[in-house]
Amino acid sequence: MIIGILTLGLIVFSPSGAECSPEPESARPESHTDFKIIAPLPAEKNADYYDALADRALEQHDWVSACRTYDEALKAFPRHPRLRNNAAAVRDLWANAALAKQQWDLALEACDNALAAELLPDHFRKKIVYIIQTGGRAYSREHDWVQLEAWLTQARSRFPTLTAVKTLIPSLYTEALAELPVTDDRFYIDEGSAVIRSYQSLRGAAQPDALLVKDWCDRLLSDLQARQEWERALYLLRTARELRPNDIYFRSHEIAIWNIRAQEYIRSRQWEFATLIYEQALERFPRETLFIHNLKYCQQKID
Repeated sequence: MIIGILTLGLIVFSPSGAECSPEPESARPESHTDFKIIAPLPAEKNADYYDALADRALEQHDWVSACRTYDEALKAFPRHPRLRNNAAAVRDLWANAALAKQQWDLALEACDNALAAELLPDHFRKKIVYIIQTGGRAYSREHDWVQLEAWLTQARSRFPTLTAVKTLIPSLYTEALAELPVTDDRFYIDEGSAVIRSYQSLRGAAQPDALLVKDWCDRLLSDLQARQEWERALYLLRTARELRPNDIYFRSHEIAIWNIRAQEYIRSRQWEFATLIYEQALERFPRETLFIHNLKYCQQKID
């Protein structure tokens, strides 16, 4: 058995040397109850012997035994190129099989095993990042922010020296926020807040990341303003201020939205409605001079 590795996929070579596609997982026999004839092991413990022994383990999907077989082989033949290649390829097959079943931890274990054996470290480091990203996206699609945080916390702890993992974590949260579907209620705003809180918890920070909150709020606010959905825009800004209570940026935007709402009634000379808006605004900002002045103006128009 000769197996070659190419990036995150596999090239499997037939005994004749021709390339062929990896056999689908479902197509491989689960056991030998079909009376498949197994060739006897070579008498001498050479490279062919270890390949044949690993093949038997792989027939049973026993990745651990196949890995141990090649570990033993490499102790006997440490510089044998085919054995080293196959030792790495078995780990890759193991990781791919786990990925196909969404067994993210097991996929990482296969890559960890390869790194411990010093097999193709660049390849398996990249694969680790890919697995973490794939698992993180799966939890994001399910809106399972608790599991997302747990998964990424584990990844950060497990691979503290992998810079790519540190870079990946914030990008996954940014991606999760961007892909939240906009609904006809406030649920998507609450979901966005939950994502941001999850990242805050993972970082162990006193407050959520300012740039993450700002980018999320700006993107949603722009859409809400274009559709003149002022109630939802105010709810968004209140949520942002709860996340970042001392951030003047969100305070000023909320004041602006309250004033825009009141000004619409002022332009149509609906003074009672404008008065009501400013009274509500002053409940939020009791000392805001803009609201105090404009409320008096509207009240005078009513009188």
